[in-house]
Amino acid sequence: MNLWIVVLNWNGRDDTAACLESLRAARVPDGVTRTLLVVDNGSTDGSLETLPGRFPEATFLATGENLRWAGGNNKGLERARAAGADGVLLLNNDTTVEPGFLDPLVAAVRAHPEGGLFGPTILSFDGAHVWSAGGDWSPWLGWGWHRGLGAPWRGVATAPGARGRDAVPCTSLTGAALYVTRGCLERTGLLDEGYYLYAEDADWCVRARRAGFACLWVPASIVRHRVSGSSGAASPFKAYHRTRGGMRLAARGGKPWHALVWPWAQALLLLAQSLAWGARGGGTAAFGAAWRAWADHWCGVPPERSPFVPRREAA
Repeated sequence: MNLWIVVLNWNGRDDTAACLESLRAARVPDGVTRTLLVVDNGSTDGSLETLPGRFPEATFLATGENLRWAGGNNKGLERARAAGADGVLLLNNDTTVEPGFLDPLVAAVRAHPEGGLFGPTILSFDGAHVWSAGGDWSPWLGWGWHRGLGAPWRGVATAPGARGRDAVPCTSLTGAALYVTRGCLERTGLLDEGYYLYAEDADWCVRARRAGFACLWVPASIVRHRVSGSSGAASPFKAYHRTRGGMRLAARGGKPWHALVWPWAQALLLLAQSLAWGARGGGTAAFGAAWRAWADHWCGVPPERSPFVPRREAA
């Protein structure tokens, strides 16, 4: 099995180093050849000057510019596919992996040929709580959610929804750690770069399921995630682009009759979400950014023309 792991870096040198250290310590299952690729999205923090020397086992691909999450990962997917990869694991640089995380993931891929996308269990960075135990997305609500979010983590045996299974069907998985088979990649295609940021992973899941592939959560494969390491927890930037991404997916991911319901349902859910963002430290700025995104979607304003872009991209 020719397995590639793609880690995307954008000005996250220290996070990426921690991720690569954890991968260095991870076991490689029998019969698996692992290739590690770091895609650098135009970093200016010295990542390319320091990381290749520290991690000679990894290949580094410099894009020269910030292609954002979908664009940068697509460069990695294209490189892996051209090299004959049987599957590719996309891994956020603000994650670390448990030493044995590949064994159950590879076993599930081998045992479930119907699967096209596979997601590990993702825990908070301290390992105390579940961040994602698979997920779901509803075309009627225009909304997605992580299963088990915030639940105390007491081990795989009591993982919420696992019930002792090696793989659990989902309708959505998170891109923080997401494995795609070669067959799914060839039939579903690359990530949609029309999203500025957020919801590209859910969109990929929608398209994969339409192509006949299952999305499967693998409970025993454990990854830890420093949430919002690049976008900031409850920041106006995150509030704006999470909302824009979700609305684009709602408009594109459902059937015409879903549009009779989701705009109203999503507005109510967004009210609750934006209030929560405000309460979690984003204040009125995060609340206002979410509703600016809602208005910009309906007015057809491109996300790139909003105030919520990095300055050097907006200049």
